[in-house]
Amino acid sequence: MAWPNPFGRRDEHTRTYWGYTFQITDQHLTPEQSHPMKFSYDLLGEQALERLNAISPPPRSALPRNSNKYVESLKTSPDRAPGHSALPKRDLYILLKEQADQDETLGALWEEVNTVPAWVDWTQIARGQEIFYRYGGPILTGLAYQSLLGGMGANRVVETLARTGGFAPNVARHRLFETTQHLLQCTQSIESIQPGGAGHASSIRVRLLHAAVRQRIMSLAQQRPEYYDVAKWGIPINDLDCIATIGTFSATLVWLSLPRQGIWLRQQEVVDYIALFRYIGYLTGTPTEPFETPEKARVVMESLLMNEISPSETSKVLANNIITCLEGQPPSYASRSFLEANSRWLNGNELCDRLGLGKPGLYYWALVAGQCLFFTCICYFYRAIPYLDRRKIAALRKIFWAVIVENKHGLGGETTFDFKYIPDFHMKSDTSDLKEIGLKYTGIERRNLKAFLVGCGVLSLTGFCVCKIVLGLAKNVIKYLTRKPMSFTPSNSRMNPLNTASASRLTPQTKLLSNQPPNKSAQDGAGLSMSLQSIIGTTASSSSGFDCLSKVKSFAICAGSVVVLAQLDVDLNITRRYFRAVPAAVPINATTFFHNQATPPGRTRPADSLRDGMFGSISTVSPRRETTDSPGKGLVHQRMKATKCVSLSPDATLLAVGEIGYNPRVLIFSTALNAPQDIPLSSIWEHTFGVRCVAFSPDSRYLCSVGDTNDGFVCTANVRHISWIGDSVVTVGTRHVKVWRGPQAASASPSKTRFNGESDAAGSPTSPAPKTLAGRNCLLGPLLDAVFTCVAAISDFQAVVCTGGGDVCLLDDSARAQQFEKVTNVGFSVACITIDHTAKCAWIGGADGTTKALSLDKLSRRPPPDQFEAEPLLASNVATRTAPGYTAMGIIDGYLITLDSNRTIAFHHIERLPEGGRADEGAKHLTAHRSAVLGISALHRPNDYGADFLTWSAEGSVMFWALDGSCKGDLRIELDSTLKDHEGGGNELKVVRACAQDNTLLLGDRFGVLRLNESGSGRSISITKAHASDINDITMIFKKLSAGLSLLQTLDDHGGSVSQLTFSNDGMTLLSSSSDRTIVVRTLVLGAETVMAYVATRIITLKASPIVFTTPQDKADTLLITTMDRQIQIYEISSGRHVKSIKASDTEQNDAVVLNAIAAQRLQNTPFQPMVVVGVASADKSIRVYDFDSGSMLTKENGHTEGISDVKIFQSRESTSARTSLVTTGLDGVIMVWELHSRTQREREADNPSDAAVNPSSSKVTTASDQPMRRILTRAELSELHRGSETTSDMIPRTPPTRDGSPSRLRRKTSRYTLSTQPPKSTAPPLPSLNLPVPLLSVANGIKSPGDRSPTPPTPKSTRPPKPRRPSVHTLHRTKSAGNLTDRQLTTEQLCTTLRAYRKKLDTASESLPPESARQLEQELHLTARALREKTQRSPAEADTVLAGGTLYDTDALARLIDEKVAISLARQTQASNPKAPDALEERAASSSELSGRD
Repeated sequence: MAWPNPFGRRDEHTRTYWGYTFQITDQHLTPEQSHPMKFSYDLLGEQALERLNAISPPPRSALPRNSNKYVESLKTSPDRAPGHSALPKRDLYILLKEQADQDETLGALWEEVNTVPAWVDWTQIARGQEIFYRYGGPILTGLAYQSLLGGMGANRVVETLARTGGFAPNVARHRLFETTQHLLQCTQSIESIQPGGAGHASSIRVRLLHAAVRQRIMSLAQQRPEYYDVAKWGIPINDLDCIATIGTFSATLVWLSLPRQGIWLRQQEVVDYIALFRYIGYLTGTPTEPFETPEKARVVMESLLMNEISPSETSKVLANNIITCLEGQPPSYASRSFLEANSRWLNGNELCDRLGLGKPGLYYWALVAGQCLFFTCICYFYRAIPYLDRRKIAALRKIFWAVIVENKHGLGGETTFDFKYIPDFHMKSDTSDLKEIGLKYTGIERRNLKAFLVGCGVLSLTGFCVCKIVLGLAKNVIKYLTRKPMSFTPSNSRMNPLNTASASRLTPQTKLLSNQPPNKSAQDGAGLSMSLQSIIGTTASSSSGFDCLSKVKSFAICAGSVVVLAQLDVDLNITRRYFRAVPAAVPINATTFFHNQATPPGRTRPADSLRDGMFGSISTVSPRRETTDSPGKGLVHQRMKATKCVSLSPDATLLAVGEIGYNPRVLIFSTALNAPQDIPLSSIWEHTFGVRCVAFSPDSRYLCSVGDTNDGFVCTANVRHISWIGDSVVTVGTRHVKVWRGPQAASASPSKTRFNGESDAAGSPTSPAPKTLAGRNCLLGPLLDAVFTCVAAISDFQAVVCTGGGDVCLLDDSARAQQFEKVTNVGFSVACITIDHTAKCAWIGGADGTTKALSLDKLSRRPPPDQFEAEPLLASNVATRTAPGYTAMGIIDGYLITLDSNRTIAFHHIERLPEGGRADEGAKHLTAHRSAVLGISALHRPNDYGADFLTWSAEGSVMFWALDGSCKGDLRIELDSTLKDHEGGGNELKVVRACAQDNTLLLGDRFGVLRLNESGSGRSISITKAHASDINDITMIFKKLSAGLSLLQTLDDHGGSVSQLTFSNDGMTLLSSSSDRTIVVRTLVLGAETVMAYVATRIITLKASPIVFTTPQDKADTLLITTMDRQIQIYEISSGRHVKSIKASDTEQNDAVVLNAIAAQRLQNTPFQPMVVVGVASADKSIRVYDFDSGSMLTKENGHTEGISDVKIFQSRESTSARTSLVTTGLDGVIMVWELHSRTQREREADNPSDAAVNPSSSKVTTASDQPMRRILTRAELSELHRGSETTSDMIPRTPPTRDGSPSRLRRKTSRYTLSTQPPKSTAPPLPSLNLPVPLLSVANGIKSPGDRSPTPPTPKSTRPPKPRRPSVHTLHRTKSAGNLTDRQLTTEQLCTTLRAYRKKLDTASESLPPESARQLEQELHLTARALREKTQRSPAEADTVLAGGTLYDTDALARLIDEKVAISLARQTQASNPKAPDALEERAASSSELSGRD
């Protein structure tokens, strides 16, 4: 039965048809979309029928499908033998099968029905067949009384059925059994539905039967058009009718019939059952697209209910004929009232009344309820036991076939779907042949009555037992509570609910949903906390994000998730306060939410109720319950949202903040000096998709908030701005100006009497119950297509409205008439407006940077537009700018405060604005980045600006800041913008570093250009094409860079993009990280006066790609790395040993994040000075502090609303107490300065807000297209470095002392400078002197490709491929002892490696060695062997070390080996010139083999 669902969602998309409720979507078919399907049909089936009739045409006197040619000839032939029996009836399936090979059309149909579609899964089809018998009883009931009888409500379909005559009372039962036989054959077994099976054949017969009916009716309609109206009813048995038939056999059963009988299929059962009937529809010529998925099938069913069901008089006749034909008939022998009760239970009273069915009594309703109870128990019981389920399915297959097909009360035998019910002009089903049928047996009704009584008894017994148990438990609980007194005793008067004075809770502590204990430091046991000290920049992009209040000289502006409330003094010094509330913050006043009402009312909340908690009112709802049960359930799992709009109450006591995003809040803070800045007075959760505007009423009693698009509150249009005029609200937007009446205005209006009948409680200002606002649009006239950008009230009944086209309009609501007309056009696009009531003028700001003042007196008198334009208004106060445009304006004590598109706040003194001058001349500015801030670089004092750090953005803006948030200066770097990358993007400034010694800046951009600029003037000193792609990082040590840059060395050890590098150990160690999951440690090697280089000594391999790394100042040998697996890895640089890992998770959610920037510092302002690690995560926009020793998170804060790009730690010792500051930069363009301290210290110290003083301070070079510089040192040059280092040991510091450990060795290609047999065409440039600028390292992004490397001397071509290099015993031994090598040992290793490689090169070389080069090489080798022999003789101990670390050869063997190799090479050359001299070569080779054996 169609019971109403009290939990169902009802909105504007809810539709109810014939007792079935659903949500309409774009997928549902409209009448226009389904109309073409009324005139499309199975063309192939009809063509095949025509061919079959042509092959075997029926005689005129015979039925079309019951004769063939042989039968006709046999009847008319006089020679027919006596006693010869008549031929069987013509079976079109057999005829189709026999003639398929001989006729093209028949062959096409035969091939189609015998081709199994790719989407058919026979296992799934078999499961669908079992579903038919698993729920056999309720399915057959649903097919009879809903699918068939309820389907008679389709007025088009019944016209075809009535003309066949198959639904007359005396034949309708046989017609129903034929349809049931088709279903039984299709579900008998998997073989029956497969090609050649009984179900497969019956489906084809049904398809041809439909074609015959269609063909017959269409032929009669051509003769007599009034017989069948094709234009009105469509083609008989069209595609839409076939889809509806398959839908009633499948989708209607699944979602209507079975649920109304108390049975719900499993999801897999639904999929399988729909798939079965999709294949049956394919065989019968029905389009299968609507049944591809259960969702599509359900949409089709709902569309047919909505568009096709509309009972007619013919529907009544056929529906009653079905009831009549089943009345008192076997096997059920049901009475008519019981059949009508079944129909009403499944179809609903509305449809059955339209079909003219009788209304049974309650007795028969009880019988149907018992039947549903019986079906439910049987089906669920057998379904729960697989063995019984299989037995039941097998039994019902036999029972159904025997009762429906074979029994004499059924069909009495299998039918072949003959064309027995032939449409004709006089043939139409009616009730004329109705006959009385006596009731013989009522067994089914008795069974249902018994089931109903048993069910009622079971339910009564169960209810009685449940009540007894509940009452017993309640008695025990009451007894326990009365025997044991409550243990809660208020410890102070604040906990007593009767004490109204102390229950105001002015400054309650924030309560979090998490039950985690407060964070404790592992060292001192005192928790750490972070407090926001200053914010640089803003995220306000419209006038809604800015508000000012002249009488208290304050303005509020959005900055990320924070609202900055600034107050000015007479000297324009600014005192700032920062208001923000984490999602878990519990407001002081509990708020009643009306979020779940069916129709969301308008939201106008009285502000008096918000201040009740400050003056003694009591909240009856606990803060924890309020937070848990509110729409913000689970707030601890939500993240900080960006603030979108702000509003200051006219009485200067409240600050309203609106958030963006899903499920936003409207926060109301108290602006009192002692009020908490992180705990709101109230938090409103009424909006769903963001808050666009908020505004307080002039009397500060009401707050109006406008939701974003699709939010449904106040207005669903694109509202851009709102303003109060008296007690009404004006909203403006795209083609929209509307006035909304507040509660008082609506009650006072004589024309709006619908509010007068409401209760006083709902209409009282102090009632929290929301009211639906009455609103009316203004008549826009010629401005119908205008975009209204801003509105400002000039009195209690007038407001100025401006458009993006420059139109200034006046809204006059003095007589509640909403007169709206255009006053003037200022000639530029208006973006914002503010009213100066002191000077009686309206200031208008343009999107192009133009400002204009208009007199309020002239506006209110509304002169004609032409006269208004002719008269100048405040000509001395007109200023014009070209860029940037204004986004918000305000007036405070004679100053015009503007916010432009560059996010710069300017203070213009109105009286000092020159006539025709620029508006920014002589104004005070608060500058900030206008786009994402990409990073921070610390500055050393003293510097040119006296700043503590600098930041930069992608467009080339570099700004210098102090820790108090004041801007000390800025630079604009001109980047090469002539080129585009492979993605079409332009150039960007990627990294900036400052040199402390000479006040210079190093800058790297997206195209690999490295710049050296003066920090003070910005003058370019040097521009170099350093890399072929992004420069990711720059690091430097000592020396001055004012002389310029020169390339010292190119390091190409990494196989992936290099992400970061830094110096350690006073520049003696260089660290670099790469996406190839390695950290390379390099050591500085110094040569003789003019050479120096960094040589790789260790590789640290990570399990995940590194993001960033850092080294603490007081732990230079410790390396902290953040990786992609959300860990902080800690390594020891000297040994490469992994110390430990810290999981980057928090204590609230236990969710780990990837830290994209970290910093480590020892806190000097805490008792035990612990080491902390600070990281920022762009995933949740959080700032996290971890303890270095324990790895636990100490504190966490949120402030940025987009990704956080960088973080730096600063220690300040200018005062008596040291302070630790954190500076974070975000992609939202905001810079935040935090103070990190212990909670005990925070309690002792008072906030010291700082004043902001801003004094803003501006050769284009195209180097990006040049080739990047490369300087890779060869092994020969490295050997020269070590050789020179021996002679300069007293003047130049050596490499750091050797440490224990065995670092990994880098596998890298051998330099071609030394292995080439021919000298290079271009010699390598000389190594720079130590007097030149120092080592300066920069890294590029992207994996190295051959195109990115500088050209090197070519290798001589060889006919044979080089042999693969195999690791030798010497390599393993050398790697093991590399950690303890001295300079000479390292040089010896490199020499041995070079000789070994050279020897292999000689073996594989096909070209001859020049004699002169061979003699020089032999001489050098002899001299080397002699020097080695002398060295070992002077110092045996040192000789052992050298031999152990460098080679296993003794000096004599080494010399002989070198001699033999050179001699063999010369002999080969001689043999090549004189083939008759092979003896010398063989002798040399034998000698060499002997020596090699010793090796």
